[in-house]
Amino acid sequence: MMEAITPELLIEQGKAFKEMLLPLLAEEEMEAVLRDTPYVQRIQAKSREKGREEGREEGQREALTKTLSRILATRFAIELDHFTPIFEQLPVSTLEALSETALTVDTLIDFEAKLNKITSDLH
Repeated sequence: MMEAITPELLIEQGKAFKEMLLPLLAEEEMEAVLRDTPYVQRIQAKSREKGREEGREEGQREALTKTLSRILATRFAIELDHFTPIFEQLPVSTLEALSETALTVDTLIDFEAKLNKITSDLH
C-alpha cells in the first residue's frame, strides 16, 4: 500500500534524511552543499558589509589620530605620537570633537584638561 505524498510528509522525510546525511559529510562536502544557498549568501553579504564598515571606521580613526597629532605637534611643539595611544582607543566622534578642541584651545594644558574630561566621561 502506497502512502500519499503530502508536503508535510516530504518535509518530515527531508528532516530525517538531513539528520542521517549531515553527520556523514566531510567539512569540504558540507561547504559545497551550503555554498550557494541563499542563507549562506546572506550571511556572507552581511559579513562583507560589516568588514567594510569596520575598515572604514578604522581608516577614519587612523586619519583623525594622525591629523590630531599633527595639529597638536605643530601648535604646542610636542612629539607627534605623544597622545597616539590614547587617541587610538577613542571613538571617531570623540576624535572629531578633539580636533576642533585642538584648534581652539590656547594651551596644551587646556587641551589635556578637555581630553581628561572626555576620557573620564567615556568610562
